Amino acid sequence: MKLSLRQKQWIMGGLICLASVSVVLLIAFDSIYADLFLIGSVTAAFLFRVIWWRCPECGKWLGHDKGTYCSHCGREIDYDAK
Repeated sequence: MKLSLRQKQWIMGGLICLASVSVVLLIAFDSIYADLFLIGSVTAAFLFRVIWWRCPECGKWLGHDKGTYCSHCGREIDYDAK
């Protein structure tokens, strides 16, 4: 299953939301499971960002800016293309 950059962005945002929920659980319950959930969701979001956030044309990492053009190859980025 191939995902568009916009879909990948939603998944990474969902993982960050899960991390936020786990912080609340960690504060409320002080459980080891909340610690593990927090570490896992933040690590997954980071890894997905590094692995997935790439230019569809040249395959280089897009960086932190959500620009219209790739800073490496100069092509326009279509965030909805799969």
